[in-house]
Amino acid sequence: MSQIMDETMKSFAGTGPGDKTSLPAGLRRPMADMIADYAADTHEILGKDLYGASQPDGLTVNREQLLRLIRGAVEDPAAFAVIQHAETQEIARRPDGYGPDAVKPDATGGVNHGLDALVHESGRTLGALDAVYADSVVDHADSANSAQDWQAKMNYHLLGTPLNLIPGVGDIAQRYADIGTATYADAAKAKIDSKLQDNLSSHFSAGQQQLKAMIDDKLIMSGVDHQTMDLDGGVPQQLQRTAGSAYNNGIDTTYRTVFGRA
Repeated sequence: MSQIMDETMKSFAGTGPGDKTSLPAGLRRPMADMIADYAADTHEILGKDLYGASQPDGLTVNREQLLRLIRGAVEDPAAFAVIQHAETQEIARRPDGYGPDAVKPDATGGVNHGLDALVHESGRTLGALDAVYADSVVDHADSANSAQDWQAKMNYHLLGTPLNLIPGVGDIAQRYADIGTATYADAAKAKIDSKLQDNLSSHFSAGQQQLKAMIDDKLIMSGVDHQTMDLDGGVPQQLQRTAGSAYNNGIDTTYRTVFGRA
């Protein structure tokens, strides 16, 4: 199944920015559903610099191919909600392996390496998806269909599509997913200017705000008190810096290199 999915994705991914909307209309929503089914692979591909398959026997489609394919799918505005929700659930599932000890500073005051890496990967993934979001809004900024109208359609689906329960995980992971989705849907209302140029992350930060809310809840649920949450240089602040840096890298790099924006 992974091989079939891999070859299908590569067949429609194109080779450069000009191919980002070449996915046939009838395949947009089905492709979004397929990408959502491979949320773990998508997270690995968008969040890391891979030199092989996303998982054992996983996908070999590269980051640029995957993002062009996602961009083609979101010509159907409902498709973005499908993919964004699936990645939110994947991000919510992953902290399950980190208990209260993981949120404590190590002997040097640093952050647990694994948890920091998870936050970095999540920030980069959400940044890449937000670059897709912004690119689709800007591309529909014409007199007949303004960027604001297109963004409103995207937000309608983000707000109106209920988040599915995550199979095989506990209530806490579901809580993180619900918090992340609610935060993203609210933050995504921020206007994207149709004349937007470089440094997209200074104009749009829905994914970063989403991840911040999920990290904060994870820390509080793990027993971190509010004084520690605000401590400059503490674990919470270090994780938020990691999240912000990775998000900015994901959104701005994708916007330039994958979609050819200025």
